[in-house]
Amino acid sequence: MAINYKEIYNLPFTDIKKYLIGILLSIVPIINLFAIGYILETAKLAIRRKYLLPEWDTFSRFFVDGLLAVIIYVIYILPAMIIMIIGLAR
Repeated sequence: MAINYKEIYNLPFTDIKKYLIGILLSIVPIINLFAIGYILETAKLAIRRKYLLPEWDTFSRFFVDGLLAVIIYVIYILPAMIIMIIGLAR
């Protein structure tokens, strides 16, 4: 059971309206957390081999998922940032 990458790459273009909403939300800082959450939801569906774009109806869940993803990213990158700052300070 391999992942169908062709299907995944074509996924954003199956519904242009949802795609454009995501692009517009991605442009604005803080608001882009909704788009990050939406991307995560789409990835979850693709892992389950459901190649469809979710509806833009659960904004609160998208925001929370996007915020958690950014927090995890910051925690993950923090050691590298500390090492970089120490290296630049010398």
